[in-house]
Amino acid sequence: MKPLPYISGLTFLLTASLASSEMSIRLELDHSTIIQHEPALAFITLSNIAEEPFILPARGGSDAKIDFIVRQLRGDRVSRLTDQPIVPKVTILPGETKRRMVDISLFYDLQQMGGYIIHVEVHHDGSRFGTDLQYFDIVGGLPLSSARYPVPDLAKTYRNFQLSYLARERKEILFLSVTEAPSGKHFQVMALGRLMRVYAPVISLDRDGHVRVSHQSAPETVTRSTLRNDKKGIELIDQKYERLRGHVGADGAWTTGK
Repeated sequence: MKPLPYISGLTFLLTASLASSEMSIRLELDHSTIIQHEPALAFITLSNIAEEPFILPARGGSDAKIDFIVRQLRGDRVSRLTDQPIVPKVTILPGETKRRMVDISLFYDLQQMGGYIIHVEVHHDGSRFGTDLQYFDIVGGLPLSSARYPVPDLAKTYRNFQLSYLARERKEILFLSVTEAPSGKHFQVMALGRLMRVYAPVISLDRDGHVRVSHQSAPETVTRSTLRNDKKGIELIDQKYERLRGHVGADGAWTTGK
């Protein structure tokens, strides 16, 4: 059995892989920096170079299993939220390669901001294989604006809509966070697209009770997002793009007209 890799220091690896005599495993993180309550997406690529198929769920006493090991940077292991398998069903024949996307935040408690370390373990044919360790950060966005609206058909219930931005991969992204009161429930954070901070983003409520967010996403473009807000939850139902008339002057301010 090939031992799991050991890390010393805080070397960051965006992608990591480990080949053995039976399995080749690769782990890729969608982002190395994640805003709090945003989905934490990872991609697992497995190549079966053994003579027997790798089958989930395991059959006939097989120990086939795929799992993440997640720790906070200070060393505490992150608790599992569910006993459901990371990859519930897959068959990889000898010589075959398959890739699966997993939302890590559905399986592990990633509510706390800070640094995390993660790797994948695969159990197969009595052996255990794992990828190199990877590092990612969970951070709070930089706040821009907010609004508070009642929830239709839910008495004395309100939702706070907070717009924040995060510089990631050489561009600024606008995020919408929603928190419900008095329950304190957090909804999944939504990325609304690229942000340019010339015009300030605006949150409003239309006659139908939909929440609307308008923000500048390019030098001459405004993105208008529409969200359903009702007792069932929050859902992005439409996004449109409108061309601005004007230009950015020498002082950095937006000027309408030619």
